[in-house]
Amino acid sequence: MTESRPAGLLHNKKAIVTGGASGIGLAICERFESEGAEVLCIDKQNLTHITEQRHFLKADLSDAHQAEQAIRQAADMLGTIDILVNNAGCGALASLHDYDNHHFDQLIKNNFYSVFYCSRAALELMLEKGGTIVNIASETAQRPTAGEAPYSAAKAAVVSLCKSTALEYGPYGVRCNAISPGVIDTPLTEFILQPDIIKPMLEQCPLRRVGTTEEIANVALFLSSPLSSYINGQNITVDGGLSLPQAGINDVTAGLTHMMKPK
Repeated sequence: MTESRPAGLLHNKKAIVTGGASGIGLAICERFESEGAEVLCIDKQNLTHITEQRHFLKADLSDAHQAEQAIRQAADMLGTIDILVNNAGCGALASLHDYDNHHFDQLIKNNFYSVFYCSRAALELMLEKGGTIVNIASETAQRPTAGEAPYSAAKAAVVSLCKSTALEYGPYGVRCNAISPGVIDTPLTEFILQPDIIKPMLEQCPLRRVGTTEEIANVALFLSSPLSSYINGQNITVDGGLSLPQAGINDVTAGLTHMMKPK
């Protein structure tokens, strides 16, 4: 007699993951599928990882019309929406005065407006039966990094929008939480993961390493599952403790600990 496999945490759930063609988004798609969800990925890149449980729509989610159409078409294809993961986004590095209007607008639209457009369309469909929204923000929403002013501002707005969404739609059974990753090994971060560039960050990170996409996907799974049923409006930082040390002070106090042991 063959033993049946226990139902996964997302058994029979219908999930939309934006920016799911690569990196964190792809890892979330795969993790959700492993727990029984039927997943639809929306991305402006072509999807190369097709499975029986994964569907794909191509759209530029920084455009309001395309985003709304994509969410509604996704709902039709899946039959409903239980989970929306707003992961699509992009980054750039430049001094604030070097960003022209076009590039600034593109970063705000891709990282913040897309979240608003997709959430707005999904919320209309979640009002009757509830649902879960997970926004992928960034540690830079709380601790901006040099050269990423537009990106950091957009991600801070994503966290704020998450809290407003949780507050307004909690009474309808809709939960909304955010994840703020630190430095994660993805195709978009390859250029900073060279040993000579990443060394100072690793020295400040208590775990002495960068994170993986699978580790972010695990948190997204938790926030999308019944395991987090009473968590709402929260921003979970996943950075290996990188945000813990205080700039400058940490090195000073570390050197004094031997002198100030309790007696």
